[in-house]
Amino acid sequence: MTTRLTFALGLALTLMACSPVLVAPEKKWVLSTDSPVALSTQSSSQVWQLMPVRLPGYMNQDNLLLPKPQAHAARWAELPSESAQRILAADLAVIVGVSQIWNGTVPSGVYAQPLRVEVQSFDVSADGRQIKLQARWSAGTQVHQTIIHTPVAEPLGISELVQAHRLALARLAQAVAVTL
Repeated sequence: MTTRLTFALGLALTLMACSPVLVAPEKKWVLSTDSPVALSTQSSSQVWQLMPVRLPGYMNQDNLLLPKPQAHAARWAELPSESAQRILAADLAVIVGVSQIWNGTVPSGVYAQPLRVEVQSFDVSADGRQIKLQARWSAGTQVHQTIIHTPVAEPLGISELVQAHRLALARLAQAVAVTL
C-alpha cells in the first residue's frame, strides 16, 4: 500500500507540474504620441533632421525607475531612448510643421540642419512628487539647455508617473521648438 500511495502522489505531482498555470500578463507602460498639452504651432522656414536622442545610460532599460522599491516592478513597453525619439519627433512635427522635421533619413534634394537632443537626466524625485528632466540641444550652431520640473498627480502612482514622463517630453519639445 505504501508503494501505491507513493506512486499516486508522484503521479499527482507530475500532473500538477505539467498542467498549464494561468499567469496574469505583465502590464507594460507606453508613452503615447498624443500630447497631454495643447502644442501651439509656429512656422519654421528651416528644415530640421532630428538626430538620435541621447538619454543617460540608466534610461536604456525597460524598468520604470521608481524612487522606492515597489511590490510590483513596472516596465516600459519600449526602451525610453526609442520612445523619446518617437515622441519628440511627433511633438516637434505638430509645433513647427510635419514637413519641417525629419525623423530619419532625409530625402535627396532636401537640405536639413541637424537637431541634436541630449537628455542629461530624467529622474523621479525621492518623494515621487515630480519628474526632473534636464536637457541640452544644438540647433545648427546654437546650443541651448533647459531644466523641466513636472509634478506627478499622485506620488508613486505608476500611471501618474508615466503621464508625468510624457508631459516632460512635451514641454521639452516646446522648449526646443522655440529655438528653431
